[in-house]
Amino acid sequence: MVDGEIVVLDANGRPSFQALHHWSTAGLSIVYYAFDLLSCISTARDSAPAPLDERRDRLRSIIGDSGVLLSDALPGTA
Repeated sequence: MVDGEIVVLDANGRPSFQALHHWSTAGLSIVYYAFDLLSCISTARDSAPAPLDERRDRLRSIIGDSGVLLSDALPGTA
């Protein structure tokens, strides 16, 4: 189970949630940005208790070159 969000990339390649409303008429594509790996069926394990950096490393290896984009890590604490 992956936490993420669909967005449209603007002309500069930046995610634009607002552009979702007009993506088809503007000729833009929808992409999925993954944020976090919540659980993984292949290991039958809840990933939530693991540190975020560990979950994101596992997520990176799972999505590979699937076309799913991995969001940049944000520095700081919640």
